[in-house]
Amino acid sequence: MVLGELPDDELIAMIKDRIAKKDRPNLWFNPGAGTSASSREDWDDPLLRDTVSPQQIQAQVGEQLAKMTPESTERARQNLRKMGAENALKLRAAGMKIVLGSDTGQTRFFIGWSGQLEFENWVRMGLTPSEAIVSATRDSADAAHLNTGLVAAGRSADFIVLDANPLENIANSRTINKVYLRGQEVDRAALRTKWKSEWSRATQ
Repeated sequence: MVLGELPDDELIAMIKDRIAKKDRPNLWFNPGAGTSASSREDWDDPLLRDTVSPQQIQAQVGEQLAKMTPESTERARQNLRKMGAENALKLRAAGMKIVLGSDTGQTRFFIGWSGQLEFENWVRMGLTPSEAIVSATRDSADAAHLNTGLVAAGRSADFIVLDANPLENIANSRTINKVYLRGQEVDRAALRTKWKSEWSRATQ
């Protein structure tokens, strides 16, 4: 499919046929929900402000944020819901899996944060919070052949502890209390102190 094209009946039939025959059944895609449907309040979240300097935020998305209004955000969310109904959710219903991937690595896509907002936009697109979480963790890890994404014996113990239930509000996935990588707690306070010290030196 080319960007902007909608899945037709022939494509949907091909997907269902391949999955039924177990002919390359692990079909997956990233719907490209992006960050445009996120609000100004999202960009003011402490999770972002603790990990990316104000100078970087202003340099990379300052112009975008200056033009952002409640009306423009709502238009973007309406377009996202339309995209979900006409495209992504049809492919998912046919058997393809939605997985999380991005252009992270480019300067205008903040590592972690762009993926977070895109993941939240899946819910605005039409997934339930539970479906979005499974897609972003288990299914994405399986697509990339990574030994993580699931709490189970034999899997790498990578997980977060939250202060609020993301099933009630997907944005609660930002309320991070603790982070564990391979079973070891990450010292987030030390990292935050280090980063802010580096930001301070960079502006002197």
